[in-house]
Amino acid sequence: MLPAYKGRINRKTFVLGNAIGLGVLGFVALIYIVPVAIIDILVSGAGGSSTVFKVLYSLFAIPALFFFFYASVLFVKRMHDIGYPGLLLLWSFIILEVVSHLINLWFLNIIVFFVLAAVCALPGQKERNTFGPKPNKKFKLESLVVRF
Repeated sequence: MLPAYKGRINRKTFVLGNAIGLGVLGFVALIYIVPVAIIDILVSGAGGSSTVFKVLYSLFAIPALFFFFYASVLFVKRMHDIGYPGLLLLWSFIILEVVSHLINLWFLNIIVFFVLAAVCALPGQKERNTFGPKPNKKFKLESLVVRF
């Protein structure tokens, strides 16, 4: 297992870490996708995107994958704080989300939403568990750093 997936984080760190990650991803989208879209509209018009612009749009998958990895690390560490094996639940969560999109079962997205809400709401274990010591109550920015 990657060292990044070891340890525990509290609820505040989980929520703020995801908010910061989404903010960074949104900023990258704003400075990358918006100019590409404007140039695409000016060059291609209403006729649709050319292959070059489709490739440029798909390059946004790179920062999105970085965010996915970062969010998965936060999810696993938060599950460790609650007392569950994070990687097992992460893979279950990913499979549930992929199946909901492939088969178009919209109600599975509601289940995913409630799982995330539960991860945000459930308190962590008050003592040391098999995943490490109890995290600090105070938010520290260094607890969001992913170490390999």
